[in-house]
Amino acid sequence: MFASIGWGAFAKYPLFDISMNLIFAFVIFSCRKQRTATIIICVVLGLEILVSYINIIMKTTLNNVFAIKMLTLVGETVEVLTFDMFPWSPIIFYGIVIAILVGSLLFLKRIPVDADAETKLRKHIMNFAVAIGLSISMLLYTVQGMFIKKAYLMGDNYLYNTFSDGQQSLKKFGLFGYYIEDLFRLVEKPKSLLEISRKDVEKYLSTETYNPKDSPIWNIAGGNQNIVIIMAESFEWYAISKEVTPVLYGLANGYNFGANGQRLYDIYDFDNECEDGTLMRKDYLYDENGICIGVNGDLEYNDEYNNTYGLTLLNYYSKAKTDYSEDSMILGSYPFNESYVERAAFSTTGLYDYVDYNATLPNILKDSGYIKDGDTSYYHTFKSKFYGRTTLLPMFGFDNMTFYEDIIATINIEHEDRLSHAMRDSEFMRYYIDEFIHLDNGQAQETPWLSFITTITTHGEYNTYNPRIYKNYAFLDYVDYAGKPNASLKNYADNNSTSKNFWSSLEGTVSTYIASCLDTEYMVARLIDGLIKTNQFNNTMIVFFADHNGYYNQLDLLYKPFYYNDAYTDYNQFRIDYVNGTTDLGEYDLYSSERYSVPAFIYSTSLNEFVCGTTTDTNGNNQKLQFIEKFTCAFDLLPTILTICGINYDPHYYLGYPAMCPMLQKGEWVEQGTKVIISHTGGYFNNLIYSEDGITANYTAEGANMKEFYKDCVEHLEKWYFITAIYENNMFEKIKK
Repeated sequence: MFASIGWGAFAKYPLFDISMNLIFAFVIFSCRKQRTATIIICVVLGLEILVSYINIIMKTTLNNVFAIKMLTLVGETVEVLTFDMFPWSPIIFYGIVIAILVGSLLFLKRIPVDADAETKLRKHIMNFAVAIGLSISMLLYTVQGMFIKKAYLMGDNYLYNTFSDGQQSLKKFGLFGYYIEDLFRLVEKPKSLLEISRKDVEKYLSTETYNPKDSPIWNIAGGNQNIVIIMAESFEWYAISKEVTPVLYGLANGYNFGANGQRLYDIYDFDNECEDGTLMRKDYLYDENGICIGVNGDLEYNDEYNNTYGLTLLNYYSKAKTDYSEDSMILGSYPFNESYVERAAFSTTGLYDYVDYNATLPNILKDSGYIKDGDTSYYHTFKSKFYGRTTLLPMFGFDNMTFYEDIIATINIEHEDRLSHAMRDSEFMRYYIDEFIHLDNGQAQETPWLSFITTITTHGEYNTYNPRIYKNYAFLDYVDYAGKPNASLKNYADNNSTSKNFWSSLEGTVSTYIASCLDTEYMVARLIDGLIKTNQFNNTMIVFFADHNGYYNQLDLLYKPFYYNDAYTDYNQFRIDYVNGTTDLGEYDLYSSERYSVPAFIYSTSLNEFVCGTTTDTNGNNQKLQFIEKFTCAFDLLPTILTICGINYDPHYYLGYPAMCPMLQKGEWVEQGTKVIISHTGGYFNNLIYSEDGITANYTAEGANMKEFYKDCVEHLEKWYFITAIYENNMFEKIKK
């Protein structure tokens, strides 16, 4: 396993594994019956192989490793596993190991043993030797812990006492050292090495910090902005283009949609949609079945539409699974040593059920009086059981929740737009638009509301034909997204083609992915249509961000650098050169921060140049300060939303900062912001550096400074400890209205 994922042959502290293997060897040696010994051998080796293979899969797909508490998610994980996630070389290797083992056992079984020849003295000597061997092995296991290096920032000593980073812990302590300690932590969780008392937290809460009211975007909503939050599954920037997804492109670039939203209706014909709900573009031709058959003019993207409203977070990064991204945005933080995935004692009741989650986005909006009770809603077209959402979301302050089970109980959909556990996001918005934008008998309510949706259509898998979005495949034949891939998507015979050779190729995989992203485009177009027709568009803030990159089928690792590499137009040649070592992935290599750069933007007509200020471009023309270049992440979204809405909040509760957040320091205004991310799946990084331990760099870009990076990691970690202590002591106070 260690060799398969590039960690070398042994763990950093190998005595853990050596001593445990010796213990098993002594136990097997002392067995009186060969059958019992054989069973023990098979069970131990079988578990080692199983866990090793699971770790290989998780490391190559999620850059994470297995923890015992993840057993709670076995059923959920199986539903999203795809065939291409399974690496075959380890299977062959482990198959050879098993064959050697079985062959050896069969050979040993054929060797005759004279039981009478074994004297009592030999039995006593053997038992004594086994006892001594066991004692020595246990002593080795214990002594190994004394040689672990001590360091503050994710040092080996800290890792050993907290196991806060599974990947680093497994890498350093080995299979047995990691999982035996992990098992102990199910029974009794160790306290943090940094003991933080309630008085320490009170002192932290009293320290000086930035004042949100100093931000230029403070209260631009004027107390009357509806809030729409869209967390897009597995989204990449290259999936947003003016040719393929013009509405998303317009929002990301702050386009002015014109009087009565005319810009939207120049693009889509909402009066002539397909029977299955697929929207039709006005600049394309369709047959009687709603299949795109040709081009009918061009869309014009004039500069007068560009850079008018909103904020675009150019350096927004995420390396987190869906639930972490979701919770990071809703909470503005999460406890450092706890996980919304790895639930303690195999329960699905959530994290701290005794905590008053007063600082979450829904609760603080309601407590401040900005939004009335009952007007916060959460939607997901997937099953409700994932990540314990039905328990956590009410704790976080959502009044209403709608999941796949609720949808199919009320809507009878005959066409092919849903699987056994999910439905298309655009179809959801088609049927639930009135509820989503909080209409009462077709009329918009007078007070603001909050609606949060986590999308699902783009989740994958991508290397197979998807009949739910087949019309979107046809559309892609008539667009040019950066000329890549350059082969026509008409390589498939017709819209019902299921050629495995095509769909397993890059063209087929990217076709499915981009076609899935089109479904998100249609969902957002329907949303804006509903807002415009109910006169709510100009008083609604749309927050769009990706939960993580498109790591399935390595779209982030292989297609992403190919897409952005102007030296290549042919993917096959790019891959050949990469395999032969004549080209590399550049800034998108395995440990690159750029792998985790994903879309994030906030669109509101209130966010104009008078609020955000202006600068000049290279030609001397005025340009609104819409494009935020500083490093941002999910933690920054909640403070930004509260700042825009003019909500008083305590910055000590949150790990992030508003997108535009100055602070007066020594008489000068200094821009505050998130400096690093410490990912729960392993890794410390920003847009310049990626590090597995926060000390040594696995990747650096030009201008990187490791000393500053280390300092930022320490500061981020210290703040995280204090916020964790706030959770553990339930010290979130309600906001005063």
